[in-house]
Amino acid sequence: MANQKSNLHGRMALSDRVFISICYSVMVILTIAVAYPVIYVISASFSHGDALVSGEVWLLPADFSLQGYELLFRYKTIWTGYANTIFYTVTGTLLNVIITVICAYPLARKNLRG
Repeated sequence: MANQKSNLHGRMALSDRVFISICYSVMVILTIAVAYPVIYVISASFSHGDALVSGEVWLLPADFSLQGYELLFRYKTIWTGYANTIFYTVTGTLLNVIITVICAYPLARKNLRG
């Protein structure tokens, strides 16, 4: 038993170390591939339009501006979309919880008839 424990926590085989290194490398590459566009879009949304067109935005906002958000929130349809989203989320969650409870109760009782 002591041998098994030392093998589990001891040195890994070369093939295991190579496999783990490849897995970590792939995960880092995928994380960068997903995170960079998200960070760029957020930075672009807080940058002035001229700085964006001239290519000054990379990871951090250049020439900070909230002008895009000011223009966006002037439209009534945006607020209607937010209201719909909140309504569907709250209503859908409540309905799903109620239906789950109604269906789960009989399954949890072994002596329930039917």
